[in-house]
Amino acid sequence: MTQALIDLLSDFSFFENEKNLFGYIENFIASQYLVRPILVYSIQDQNKTIELNKCRNVIGKNDRLKLYSPKLIEKIIVNRDDLKEVPCLSVKVDTCYYFYLNLGLKKNQFHFALFSAPQDIPIDTLKILSKFSTNQLKVIQKFEDLYKTHELIHITM
Repeated sequence: MTQALIDLLSDFSFFENEKNLFGYIENFIASQYLVRPILVYSIQDQNKTIELNKCRNVIGKNDRLKLYSPKLIEKIIVNRDDLKEVPCLSVKVDTCYYFYLNLGLKKNQFHFALFSAPQDIPIDTLKILSKFSTNQLKVIQKFEDLYKTHELIHITM
């Protein structure tokens, strides 16, 4: 494990929401591996396979979509029903690497990222980032539930 990854895992502050978390991860991989801006999607967890036309963009609207070929994105995720169980994938096309990163589940939404880089990223690093994000989404959800409960207490008093 690199010192930069150790610092990432130990120096973070509380994330208010998933966008803060995903931005934090994006900043890390951009600084360490020169990745293009990432695309983050969510899809209802009940969908067995991931189809981009059924996904919601969390990060990466039209400005970032222009950086990625839809055919390449589809190549990474199409016809795979195991993506929700896989922490990460790497596909090399010509001189570029394309990555899928499982970011975890929050409520009934499954989150994942797609991005590319000129160099390969160690699979262990990607797995650690996937686990980190999955755990942080659980914490964010618990705080959101706690906040809602707190609000209900004030309403009923």
